[in-house]
Amino acid sequence: MEFNKVQSMLLGVAMGDAYGAPYEFAFKDRYEYGHGLDFSQYRSHPTRKQGMYTDDTQMSIAVAELLSGDLPFTHENLADAFVMCYKRDPIEGYSKRVKAALEASSSGKEFLQNIDKNATGNGAAMRALPLGVIKDLSTLIQYAKINAEVSHNTPQGIASSVAVALLAHNFLYGDGNKSMFDFVLPHIEKIDKESYEHFKAIQHLPREDPEIIFGKEFSASGLSGDAMHSVGAVMYILSTHADPKVVLRKAIHLGGDTDSTAAMSLGLNLAKYEVRLLPDFLLKGLTNHEFGRDYIIKLGDKLAKKLGV
Repeated sequence: MEFNKVQSMLLGVAMGDAYGAPYEFAFKDRYEYGHGLDFSQYRSHPTRKQGMYTDDTQMSIAVAELLSGDLPFTHENLADAFVMCYKRDPIEGYSKRVKAALEASSSGKEFLQNIDKNATGNGAAMRALPLGVIKDLSTLIQYAKINAEVSHNTPQGIASSVAVALLAHNFLYGDGNKSMFDFVLPHIEKIDKESYEHFKAIQHLPREDPEIIFGKEFSASGLSGDAMHSVGAVMYILSTHADPKVVLRKAIHLGGDTDSTAAMSLGLNLAKYEVRLLPDFLLKGLTNHEFGRDYIIKLGDKLAKKLGV
């Protein structure tokens, strides 16, 4: 089956998320993630069925639904979308902070009151890929800031959301791997100097350096899930690999927060490359419940047509 770029990107988010989730923080030593990686089926998980995605995909679906509909992209409408998606299909994977706010809220207005927005995790970044379909960069950056301000209203949270939205735009419309640093960095410099300096260090890495990619504290265990290092790791993966299979493997091998790394990395990669380059089990075995594979394919088509991608 042939997919348009937006469908491929959203499927990449879901497949990367579902494949990476069972490995999330599974080992203390990141080198253990490189051993026994099964690339013939989704790994089993004690509380989640094989091929099931997590909050990374569900919140990306919420963003894509808002973009493809008729409502304006506001803080409250986006929060409404998050609450609606969770209530209609409660899934595992949310942080305690976000899950508590979702469960305590019946509307976006309530969610905005209940959520602690002082967070530097990668939650805003992981759901920012659908924003890449927006052709006007000033609008894209505005929406990416709203995306972060809803739940991660910190310099790192905002910078990471803007960076991933710009990366998605570049993979959909531009040169992808080749020009991503030059395309993204000037915008990030205006938002958060620390993130800018980190991404610039990633750009000029002569070889894999755990202390730079993960931060000294986490150099032995992998990605902690903070926004800056997560997005930096995604940029590192995509600047050194193009084959979707290798991109997905590398996202797992880096360890730690593997579902978010894999969701962002594979989603961005498949905005440029084709789903058929991956093993068949990733698409066939992806959850196909009411808001699973077929729903994501239809949503991707709707979003592509709405935005003229």
